[in-house]
Amino acid sequence: MALPVAGAVAAKAAKLAAWTLAQMGIEKPEDLIKTALLVFFLPVTIIAIFFVLPVVTVGSVPMARPSQVQFYIDAANQLNEEYDLAIDWEEALALDTVLLEQDFSGTSQNRALSLAEDFVEVIKITDEDTTYYEYEQRSLDEVMDMRELDQDQMEWVYHLLSMGLSQFQDVGTDMQDGWEPNPTGPFIWPVPDSYKITSKFGPRVCPVEGIDGMHNGLDIGAPRGTAIVAADAGIAIEAGWKGTAGRAVIIRHAGGYETRYYHMNSIAVTKGQEVSQGDYIGSVGSTGRSTGNHLHFEIRRFTRAIDPLQFFLGGDENV
Repeated sequence: MALPVAGAVAAKAAKLAAWTLAQMGIEKPEDLIKTALLVFFLPVTIIAIFFVLPVVTVGSVPMARPSQVQFYIDAANQLNEEYDLAIDWEEALALDTVLLEQDFSGTSQNRALSLAEDFVEVIKITDEDTTYYEYEQRSLDEVMDMRELDQDQMEWVYHLLSMGLSQFQDVGTDMQDGWEPNPTGPFIWPVPDSYKITSKFGPRVCPVEGIDGMHNGLDIGAPRGTAIVAADAGIAIEAGWKGTAGRAVIIRHAGGYETRYYHMNSIAVTKGQEVSQGDYIGSVGSTGRSTGNHLHFEIRRFTRAIDPLQFFLGGDENV
């Protein structure tokens, strides 16, 4: 008696399941399989994009701050000068990225110097009664063998080097002597009487707080009161005090661009005022969070900061 009842229940369950699938637009078994795969793999794909991809990206770059990167630059420079070698600080940084597994809380100037010394081979030479030393440079492969890196670790080192690690150093202020801006885009130089760049766009150690950060513009050094002009025609959307930026002007231009002028001593425009390219908008100062008289000049497009220097190189990037 139980079997016929069970069979009837099973039949009704099958009909109910078929009706439910039909309401979902699934009429064939293979459609059900496709739907199940879609339901399973779509969330997995989304999880991979939002969680796995950042992990992979983080694993692809050094996690050193600019001040920590400087340890390796200084160490290589010191030994190169002392032993007349050509140790590449990027090789030392890439190697230590792997050795430290990206945790640069364990690095220091002494550690960087010790690692750089692995690239120096000391050769003792005895000639009759005289003993002297010569110094040769070990290759990266030799140093990795000394440090007993496995194949995966070596490939990681070479992957880091293929990226070009100079992007992680403090951008500094190095410009060729006598450099002058050569505009190649819509903007003119905002401080006509000074071409002195005291800090470039990019990662740097903040001169006020001494901490690592991102510098979103160019610092142009000039005496207090030096004229600042509008880099392009537009509308002043801000003109006044702006917190740590001190006295500031922001001008909106065509094409989604805006230029920002910070730490000004005086402001000669008002909010909402239209300006032409080259119009006087104020003067250089040191208001807000600043260590001296200069103009902090930014160019943004759709609110994203971009390197202003690219508009003034005239096609020559050897600056």
